[in-house]
Amino acid sequence: MLAHPARPLYFDGTGSTVRAIGSKTRPKHLTLHFHTSEGAAVKEQYIFKGNEDLRIDESVMQTFVRLNRVMGSRSQRGAAELSQPPAGSTLAVYNVVPTGAHGGMIQVVDSALSLFAMYSQHSAQHTSESAASVAHKRSMGDAGVPVSNHAAPPGLRQLFADHGQRILAASGLPSTLPFEKWPQVVAEQVFASLRATALPSLLHRQLMRAAPSSAHLLISTRRLVSSIGTASAAGYVVGLGDRHLDNLLVDLNTAQLVHIDFNVCYDFGGVSQIPEQVPFRMTPILAYLCGSPHPDQLANTPVAMSRGFANSFAALLQLARMDRCALVGAITARCLFSPFMEWCWIEEQRLQDKQQRIRTPTAQLPLPQCLCADAGLLANLESASAEEYIQATGLCPPQAFWSHDGMLREQSLTEAPSGWRLARGAVDRMRARLSFSGSLVGSQTEQVQLQTRALWEAATATPRLARMFAGWAPWV
Repeated sequence: MLAHPARPLYFDGTGSTVRAIGSKTRPKHLTLHFHTSEGAAVKEQYIFKGNEDLRIDESVMQTFVRLNRVMGSRSQRGAAELSQPPAGSTLAVYNVVPTGAHGGMIQVVDSALSLFAMYSQHSAQHTSESAASVAHKRSMGDAGVPVSNHAAPPGLRQLFADHGQRILAASGLPSTLPFEKWPQVVAEQVFASLRATALPSLLHRQLMRAAPSSAHLLISTRRLVSSIGTASAAGYVVGLGDRHLDNLLVDLNTAQLVHIDFNVCYDFGGVSQIPEQVPFRMTPILAYLCGSPHPDQLANTPVAMSRGFANSFAALLQLARMDRCALVGAITARCLFSPFMEWCWIEEQRLQDKQQRIRTPTAQLPLPQCLCADAGLLANLESASAEEYIQATGLCPPQAFWSHDGMLREQSLTEAPSGWRLARGAVDRMRARLSFSGSLVGSQTEQVQLQTRALWEAATATPRLARMFAGWAPWV
């Protein structure tokens, strides 16, 4: 029997064909046949993955299921306005079945299109239209138009490299300078140059094509904005990283944002070679719909529905804080008593090479403006522990990953079991972000509203986006 979000399914067999997917681990895509307790036949698509610990994905999906239940129960009881999630703003869930510590199977999300697929389709169409325009002009006798070679549109990394090398050369820096050593001003110039090439209305155009009428477009836009707010808050709760264009899907039928691939979660985007600097993804194609935390910038996003995003985000964040004992308890049971394989590997490597694996940012990134307005808060943060810093700002300082200031207590790395130190840090950080701060003034509801705006500002801040790695494509 296979656990299903809506009903139990009983396994009957597999399809006759298997397709290998062209990614790094070569996962296999195949069809599984089931039947329900009533005898109805069910056919679903699954991906079998190896060399990955899908227990991480399973733990995140269980947290999403728990959050959906909390949202549903609060809606039925008629909670206060902020704690009342907007209609239809549930999290997308699907089956994740680990078959061990090194693999398992994941249900395929039907009728969903990745943001990368949307971007690729637009780029290919734009290249094709440009080639057709050039051919038409030459056929009309304009010999000054160069012949098009019908080249494929450049990939994200190639586009980043082209803009980066041009600006590095203009700044008098070697083109081989690693991204981690770029001056902040150069990183921001490259980001601005790339952002000028993007189409912010890309996602909205997809909704327009899928909507049969303007009324349907308005409804689907509102639902998607609400879904983005809910999904962003849920990703923030579990410290979800690696939200590049392939890991975010949009179901155009239900206007719902879908997270996939949870291998980088519990803030472990901060221990990558290029540490992630944003709490969730809010790049131009999403901000075009969701708006900006700054009211004076809304004129640049004519379709923006900022209130819908803020209400959805704040509603889920407050409900998660009210249910923090159950959420943190589940993560504690999962992480501390059975640390994930990658965490064990990271600690073992750190013991072997005796090097600090955490990479700290090359520039001190500013706090959101709404927090900087409180001078008393800034004074408290100067001497705050990592736990107090997260409670007050919602943001995770880089030192919290290998901390000695209270986030990870008592046991040293050499005394603890393999993976235990990282697991304890993940639990402590999650508990901190779901706790209310004594450094912030106002009621719990007002604290949630303030932190919603602070996180939103951090997610859209140019200094932070400019420091994201090229494959994340922060300019799209």
